[in-house]
Parts: sequence; C-alpha cells; structure tokens
Amino acid sequence: MDSGEQGRFRYFSRDEITARNDNLDIVWLRDTSNDPEDEMTEPAQIEAAAFVHLRSALDEIEFFSDDLRTDDSKVETGYLWASANWPSIRLGDVLASIDAGKNVRCEERLPKQGEQGVVKISSVTWGQFDPSAVKTPLLGIHLDERARIRSGDFLISRANTLELVGACVIVGDLREDNLYLSDKVLRLRFKQPVERWVLQYLRSVQGRKQIEGLATGNQLSMRNISQASIESIRIQRGQGRYPRSDRNTSRSLGSV
Repeated sequence: MDSGEQGRFRYFSRDEITARNDNLDIVWLRDTSNDPEDEMTEPAQIEAAAFVHLRSALDEIEFFSDDLRTDDSKVETGYLWASANWPSIRLGDVLASIDAGKNVRCEERLPKQGEQGVVKISSVTWGQFDPSAVKTPLLGIHLDERARIRSGDFLISRANTLELVGACVIVGDLREDNLYLSDKVLRLRFKQPVERWVLQYLRSVQGRKQIEGLATGNQLSMRNISQASIESIRIQRGQGRYPRSDRNTSRSLGSV
C-alpha cells in the first residue's frame, strides 16, 4: 500500500525502478528540523562543518576503542584515566588570565624581516598552530610585547563560524619571534599545568556542545564567544584521558 510522500511506506512499480536504472536509493521523507547546517551554501562553511564532525567522530572512536581494552592494555598505550567520581569545575577556576591582542589595520601579506605579524583565526583552526596564517600591521603600528606568541601558549579563537568558534591549539616549537595575538585569537594562561587536559576536553563532543551553546551572533558565518563565557565552561574531570607523561595533570585538577 502506497501511503504517499508524507507516509512511511511507498510503492514503486518495476517500471519506475527500471527508469531509475535499478537504483534503489529512494528517499521521500525529509528532516524538517531547523538545523543551522542546512542553511550552509559556501564551500568553506560546508568543509569546516565536515571537518568538525570528522574530528568528533575520531575522538569518539578512540574513546570507545580504549574503553574496550583491559586495564593493563590501557597502561601500555601510554594513557592514564581520571577518576569518574571527580566533579566538574569551571574553566575559570584554573585560569590565571586571558590575554587578547588588538584590532589593528593590516596588510594581507606575511611580515618581512624586522616586521611584526598578527595571527588570523585560521592559525588555530585546523588542530595545530599555523604560523603562516598571519598578516602585517600597517607601517607605524607597533604591537604590545605582552601579546607576543611563544612556544607552549594555549590559543583559542573567540570568533568564527559556529562549528569553528572556540577552536584551540597549544603552540609547538616556534621559530618565529614576531607573531602576536589578534583581538580574535586569545591566550589562556593557567594556574596549574592542565593545558593538555583542557585542550582535549574543549575538542571533545561535550566541550564543543558547550562552546557552540555559549556562542552568540545572528550570522552563521561569524559567531562570538566572550571571555566570561569561556571562563564559564565546565570541564568534566572524569571524562577523557591524558598522556601518561602528563601524570601531574590529575593531581593539579584534583586539587582545585
């Protein structure tokens, strides 16, 4: 019985299937929920959304793969697990400060020798710090030395698309000494050595859900998250894992 385009069951004749080259990939029910991603038309937005979904899926796969191993095998992989009984804490409770650069007029080019460079939000978007995603302030503009980026800095974007706002990285070995924060790329300074734990949590499904829920703005192409909202993010200390080399992380979080 054919229940129509709004029904759950449809009837298709053999002639109709033949006309489709025997393709049985037939869909007639549509999801009418108001998903912001349905409104995306720009290739860059679609690519960014796909990247976020893929990264979240990989994180989930790693989580459940390790969960299926025995306790001994977990130790062999180099990871220790936090106590599931630990309560959540505010990110602000472990922050010493949040640093921001200034919004200055720039040229869309890499800085030459002796010039300063301001990082773009794309410098922290794709999982690791990109020192080439930078622009050069106009002649005569000098940046505050306190905003200079150094190896080991924890950076987070405060503005981007919904899927990418709040993207964060820990700067690796940095050869450049002339890169500076912008008004849209913030640096988080911590009271204790919990950077890697925070990085992992903010990239997790739970962390992304909070970030996207706190982001504001009317346009899908640009959402913002305030410093106060970043501080309000709650980190569930009993979820996830951290490298065994960072064993002091558990002690640091446990003492908060």
